[in-house]
Amino acid sequence: VQAIDRISNTPVNIKAKAVLNAAGPWSDWLLEQALPEIKVEKNVFSRDACFLIKRRFNSPCAVAVQGRTKDPDALISRPARHLFLVPWRDYTLVGVWHVVWKQHPEQVTVREEEIQSFIDEINWAYPSLKLTTKDVSMWNAGLVPFGENEEGAENLSYGKRSHFVDHKKSDNIDNLVTLIGVRYTTARGDSAKAINLICSKLGRGKIKAATESTPVAGGDIADFEALVQQVYQQQSMNLSKNCVRALAHNYGTEIEKIIDIAARDKSLVETLGDTQVLKAEVVYAVEKEMTFSLADVVFRRTDLATGSNPGVQALRECAELMSTLLAWDEQEIQSQLD
Repeated sequence: VQAIDRISNTPVNIKAKAVLNAAGPWSDWLLEQALPEIKVEKNVFSRDACFLIKRRFNSPCAVAVQGRTKDPDALISRPARHLFLVPWRDYTLVGVWHVVWKQHPEQVTVREEEIQSFIDEINWAYPSLKLTTKDVSMWNAGLVPFGENEEGAENLSYGKRSHFVDHKKSDNIDNLVTLIGVRYTTARGDSAKAINLICSKLGRGKIKAATESTPVAGGDIADFEALVQQVYQQQSMNLSKNCVRALAHNYGTEIEKIIDIAARDKSLVETLGDTQVLKAEVVYAVEKEMTFSLADVVFRRTDLATGSNPGVQALRECAELMSTLLAWDEQEIQSQLD
């Protein structure tokens, strides 16, 4: 197996007894590049998209409204599929819209005219919202396996199952398995199934996955608000309650790791721009989570841009802090900002 060393950007050969390809929508492209001798039939994916509005309803419940299209595979017939309005932090998530996506996953985007069509449909379904493009702070999109659809079909069949490929059966390649998950809620079960398949290839028996009863890292929380209150009262750095709550959302019971970093260097207690994100979170992302790009910190490792644009000042402060940890010069800082 040939991998890329992320620091030196050079190929590294790795001896492996078995390989699990879990690269999601990149899986087919990865196989095509790594194993040119096999014929890779590309899976068809759905680009599932939603958008966020800077508006939070009083109710903690999500609302389902009927859109304009149907799911032809629905077990229970209904006039149309549902769109959802889901309260999330200080925002509301609105969606989801599906479209067949056959291009490279690197090219995924949502065009402005598509956002307008989303708004038109949700306003048609829920007229009192009176949404406009100015209400939209961000769109999110991802690729998931699709169902079987005729070319140009309006009512699309959505993917219901994850894809498991044993390449011994399909391509006569030993000890290579591909898993493409269909949704987060089935990910734990999918991963257990994939690991058991790998174990069987290595001559080992099935393993009772501990993840079936073990919380995810930081997720052993009986009462979220009680955790927030406890950390807020015990911390000695005058963090606001909103800041502690934001940390608890992201790190759960591992919040102390961030507080420990901040305690060692009081300058890391400062937030980035007008956000609730601590500089200590950036240090943690680089030192403990193998983060190498500004985009990774901004979009995935912290809350900087989970809901909206954090502003030029916050982005600049984040890039400059990362530069001290990753030895970026001013040219690299500007490249990362761009």
